[in-house]
Amino acid sequence: MLVGVVVAIIVCYLFCGPILVREGQVVLVERYGVYDRTLTPGLHFVFGCCGIPERTKSVRWTCAEEDHAGQISQKIFHGDRIPFKTETIFDPAPFKCQTADKIRVRPNVVVYFKIVDVRRCCYAITDLYQGLEQVVAATLLQCISEKTLDELLKNQNLVMNELRTRLQEIEIEWGLQVSKVHIQELNIPNNILEATEKLMSAEKEAEAKQKSQKVQREVEVYQQETSLKLNAVRLETEHATVIASAKAAAEKSKIEAEAELASAEIQMRRLLREAEIKDQIKRLESGADCHAVRSFIDASSESPDLVVAKIYAEGWKSLASSSSTKTLVVPYETTKFIGAMQMMPTMLVKE
Repeated sequence: MLVGVVVAIIVCYLFCGPILVREGQVVLVERYGVYDRTLTPGLHFVFGCCGIPERTKSVRWTCAEEDHAGQISQKIFHGDRIPFKTETIFDPAPFKCQTADKIRVRPNVVVYFKIVDVRRCCYAITDLYQGLEQVVAATLLQCISEKTLDELLKNQNLVMNELRTRLQEIEIEWGLQVSKVHIQELNIPNNILEATEKLMSAEKEAEAKQKSQKVQREVEVYQQETSLKLNAVRLETEHATVIASAKAAAEKSKIEAEAELASAEIQMRRLLREAEIKDQIKRLESGADCHAVRSFIDASSESPDLVVAKIYAEGWKSLASSSSTKTLVVPYETTKFIGAMQMMPTMLVKE
């Protein structure tokens, strides 16, 4: 029994055809020449005998490739293991293009894509790589022929975006998903590249010079504005100083005038007071009574003794200053009179 089972397994293994599918790959199986099923990663058996003609779908994809020596050869992918949902790098040989200003370039393009529908990828187009190569070449020829070399050097993203848009149009039809598109280099001729570099260097120098001149003009304008502001501040300061000096001078003149006025008033009062004293002395000399003396003492803010002494002194002064007086003789009775005059304030106060 066991031997029969082993023999059956060996026969199935020999005639059914075991297939091992690795991770990231799928295999298409056809029956009677028509798509039947897709084999996912794992161990599978394809029945190619016993009246069941099954076989795997074999694909052959080719694209041009340039080696390090510049030689172009055909890169061939042949087999029934098809990469599925794995990032695939498509790097064809550089394409010969011509710009709008008649300069020949050979852009090197790299396309990153994934196969998301294996059935469409194998049956919708005979050679996937060659189809991608033709689409990329046609798109590059059209885009580059509409732009000058200067525009290509300054902004390669425009070409990459247009190429990406064109590839997205065939994604569903061919079962692809394009993730990235890069232009690695344009491969410009050396003489054109040197001339372009010199031109760009001259443009950069001119732009730098223009920026420097612009900065210099801005600095000059700023200096002029600063100088005007400083002059305005200086004039305002001088104006304020002049106004303050004028106010101080006016205040000083006012104070001096008030001081002179007060001094004149004091002098006038003193003169009036002296005139009153002289008038009182004349009245006393002319025989005025004691009531006049008393009223004079009451009106004075000084002590009575001092007032009487002043009256007495003024009387003697007038006598001594008389032009007719040569000798002044004071009799004994006069001394008594002087003593009586000294007692007069006390008597007036008592009254």
